Amino acid sequence: MKNLLMLLLLVFVIACKENPYPVDTGSKNVYGAEETPESPRRSGLAAVVPDFIHLKEGKERTHAFQVSVPEPGKPIITLKDLPPGAQFDAQTQTLSWTPGFFDGNNPEDPTIKSKSYKVGFELRSSVLAKEAITKEFHLVVEDVPRPANVESLSFTADVVEGQDLAYEFDIVDLDYPLGPFSVSISDFPPNSILEKVTDVHYIIKFHPDHQFVKIPNKFLEFAGEIFITNPAGHQTKKQVDFKVIDERLEPLMEVTENLIQGLDVSFQVMAHDPNDEMEPQINITSSLDTQIGNYSKQIINDEKSRTSVVKINWTEIPPSHNGETIEFDVKSCVKKETKYDNSLCVTKKVKVRLDIKEKRPPIFARGQWKMGEVKYLNFSEYNNYYLSIKDADGYQYEPKIEIFPEEIREIVRWENNRIYIEPKVPGLYFFNIVATSEYNIQTSESFIFELFPQERSETLIFSDSTQDKETSFYKNTYAKINIMNPLIQNINERDYTKRETLILTTSVLKDEASLDRMLGAINYASNLIIATPLMNKLPDVLLKEIKEVLGITIKGRYNDFNLPAIKDSVIVTSQDFAKAQYDVGLSSDTSSESINPALFSVGVETYEGCKAIMEITNALRTFREGIGISCNRKGGGRIVLLGVEWADFKIHQDEDADLIKKWFNTAFRMMIP
Repeated sequence: MKNLLMLLLLVFVIACKENPYPVDTGSKNVYGAEETPESPRRSGLAAVVPDFIHLKEGKERTHAFQVSVPEPGKPIITLKDLPPGAQFDAQTQTLSWTPGFFDGNNPEDPTIKSKSYKVGFELRSSVLAKEAITKEFHLVVEDVPRPANVESLSFTADVVEGQDLAYEFDIVDLDYPLGPFSVSISDFPPNSILEKVTDVHYIIKFHPDHQFVKIPNKFLEFAGEIFITNPAGHQTKKQVDFKVIDERLEPLMEVTENLIQGLDVSFQVMAHDPNDEMEPQINITSSLDTQIGNYSKQIINDEKSRTSVVKINWTEIPPSHNGETIEFDVKSCVKKETKYDNSLCVTKKVKVRLDIKEKRPPIFARGQWKMGEVKYLNFSEYNNYYLSIKDADGYQYEPKIEIFPEEIREIVRWENNRIYIEPKVPGLYFFNIVATSEYNIQTSESFIFELFPQERSETLIFSDSTQDKETSFYKNTYAKINIMNPLIQNINERDYTKRETLILTTSVLKDEASLDRMLGAINYASNLIIATPLMNKLPDVLLKEIKEVLGITIKGRYNDFNLPAIKDSVIVTSQDFAKAQYDVGLSSDTSSESINPALFSVGVETYEGCKAIMEITNALRTFREGIGISCNRKGGGRIVLLGVEWADFKIHQDEDADLIKKWFNTAFRMMIP
């Protein structure tokens, strides 16, 4: 009877199985169960064989089997179907294995976190040929995640203003050699572009213009970060230090070098600061004493375009100087080393031959192109402007018109009182028009224009990050968009001219110091997209338009009212919008302000030109508050207001993956009576 009870107990022990996915903690699994031995006794053979032996990738594990056989026999252990690399030492009865880094996972299926290898165990005695103990056990190898690594020739990169930077890097992931990887960048200079070359090779491209670094800075440094996420969700972050080095450019200045005039001299000189820091200083000295006759100098400075114009008028020069040539030395200077050091200069010479004919020089009427004004053109854009040039001694005469330098005549021409500009290569262009009257009296005036590069977008976003969640939404929504950071960049007329749409983000509204820098762009843009809980931090001029012109009431913020928890919120839209398959909520994590959206007055659709497009409620619809409005602006264009960032909408990724992009496009382009 006693032997029978022992046999039943043994059968019960053998029947017990451990959990197939334990963590290696010595002789216990994660649930605390002891290894289950098998100890049948057949003619005195005995063995302790665990059901599972747990290993980790890259780490050696040994296991000594405990066996016994009757004397004088010696144990003979045979292991069948050992995985590659596993070894068994028959002398010490020890199994050893260091699993490779692919032995616990499957690169084709990132969800697999462990792999099990079935091994056959057999124990015999050297003197009992017919007796044996056999059993199967499992070697369970657990995946040891190895994050991807970023490799490059260097993790620092310098670029000089006006030059192109192409920073290349590779992704090395021993577990997932070909990915696919999710790659993003953050805190690189504004308008850095990440380009995918292959699955594992990427380039960050950046082109700083000559307005990027301003005196007193000699360079600007950026601690950019590259983020890599492999298929298993393991993330790697690598810092790359970018330095943008200032390059000082001389002022741009064009003059007409030779003129023929009477005893009344008039001409103008225009200069432009390509560093965008000041209106250039212009100094003009004459070989003839300017105390003779009536000498006057008119100076026009344009802070927006960073240009200066000096117009010389010299009348009543004595006839005794007829036939002489007056030489004017023209010197223009901008900043060189410090904001007080205006010693970066260029000099040119204007020669005026005096020829008495008692006649006057031609007259320029620059109605559409004022002195000192820079005209801007988008890539592939041609334009023309009214420019009347008449002979002052009789409109029946047609003055001779010449454009200098001669090479610019391929893209600039004057005819029928209009100046036509047809540039093909992006850049800044200076030219002079010299008009010669019927009596050979000359005068000249200067003009400047810029053709923007092809990659310049008509949409500008103000943000202090190029890769935060909010900015990433707009980058993924627009095929082409430019980013500027008013916290570190001065915003001038050149930056916002020819932009149709301006986007303001939460990140720049947090800092009131940026508001003044944004005003010019806000006043210029036809279309405004403002999606932020910080509505009351908008510039006063914009708040006045929203409240007084459009008649919109900003009620406050969500937490100002006794409303249900924001985590239970649901967004509903007007019938103009695509219908969601599932309720759309808010993630409340796009920015630190997203947890507390701004609310607008309900019923705004009664105002002319505005329509309520979104409301926030809950699943039970126990309340409704306005959160989105789209309006036609009084002077043309569109303004879209949303009390939370577009990126903060929480959707069901599978069925509604592109829903928010569709909503955005509808809000921006919908017809409002």
